[in-house]
Amino acid sequence: MAESRKSSLLSNIGVYTIGLFAYYFLQWYTTVAIVRLSGYSDAGILSIVISFSNIFGFIALFGIRNYQICDVEEHYSNGEYFSSRLLTVGLSLLCFAVALWQRNYDLQTALCCIAYMAFKTLEAFSDVFFGIMQRRNRYSQIAVSYLLKGLLPTAAFVLLLLLKKGLLVAILGMTAAYLMVMLAYDFYKLKGTQTFQLKFDRIVPLLKACFPLMLCIVLSAVMVYVPKEAVNRVLGMEAAGYFGTISILIVVFSTLATSVWGVIIPRISGQFVERRKKEFQQLIKYLVFGYILLSIAVLTLGNLVGPWALSLIYGEQILTYIHLLTPVLINSMLLMGVSFFDGLFTALNKRISLLLCNAAGLILCILLVQPWTQNAGMAGANYAMTAGYGVRLILLVILSFVYIRREFSEKTEIISETKEASCGE
Repeated sequence: MAESRKSSLLSNIGVYTIGLFAYYFLQWYTTVAIVRLSGYSDAGILSIVISFSNIFGFIALFGIRNYQICDVEEHYSNGEYFSSRLLTVGLSLLCFAVALWQRNYDLQTALCCIAYMAFKTLEAFSDVFFGIMQRRNRYSQIAVSYLLKGLLPTAAFVLLLLLKKGLLVAILGMTAAYLMVMLAYDFYKLKGTQTFQLKFDRIVPLLKACFPLMLCIVLSAVMVYVPKEAVNRVLGMEAAGYFGTISILIVVFSTLATSVWGVIIPRISGQFVERRKKEFQQLIKYLVFGYILLSIAVLTLGNLVGPWALSLIYGEQILTYIHLLTPVLINSMLLMGVSFFDGLFTALNKRISLLLCNAAGLILCILLVQPWTQNAGMAGANYAMTAGYGVRLILLVILSFVYIRREFSEKTEIISETKEASCGE
């Protein structure tokens, strides 16, 4: 039975990861296309637009997906999860409008932000659909949907750039293609799931439970945005284009990691709730060992083939800033680790502690990024990010050991007391 569960887990991760990899690879390719077809100034605009809109995209997500896939007893229905998404999307759009007005971007950047936010809104609805599919173990459907949502929007984006229609129109075309996939595929696969039966009466407790996690994820998005914005303000939009082109690796790795952890966290949650200590510890050891090996592999291969690969993909101009590659790879690995502990702390129901750890890292990054960017340029922005992620990860690791030891210790004591009472009788 244990071998069967392990095989099923690996199979689900494999199918899911293939779809995810295809989707995020194609999303990343849009950043290549903008450099090749429009230049680093437009690449800077796109980088700022993506990082800025991602903040509010995560507000729309509200951290509910992690709660949804851990809801093994189905306390909330599919309709309630969809209804909650309608509310969180409305909140995100309101926050986005206020923040966009406050940032005072030029007209082109502001319009691109609005167009990309429409894209992030569609992604938010897809996220809740994927959660419903995942609870039904329809991982192949999720993979197909990811593949289609990678291929068609990216094709539309590149085609419109080739036709010289500009960045704004390219983003709008990408958004329209994404919507077509949702209507033609996702809605069809959701038939019979009662997804669109709106129920709002129990939404408030769900949102309250997810609010700390949402703030944690938003803080992570802000930490990605802050260094890019600092580079833009201090060194200009073209410099932000170079910085964003290399640092996009952080977003790719972290997003991929978050989604992969999303398959594993429900298993960790189940083992923790059922107090299967041996299986829980074994899985954590495997994950930590895999993470360490992956980090070593990424850093080694990145430094060996990174300069050649980046010059091949983006052109030789990027080699002027190749010194940023190693710090970016380090940040990518740190954020992958942080993403795992985000899910783990959710399973342990320690959302407030998670929020405080993430806030500590962000505050440190904000305090350091402006002066370090002024003194050391783009490298200073990277170092500020490394300091923030490093503090977050250290705090999360220490607290996870404390919480796990305490929880399993308490359970052992309860079992011992029960046995003693039975013997006494």
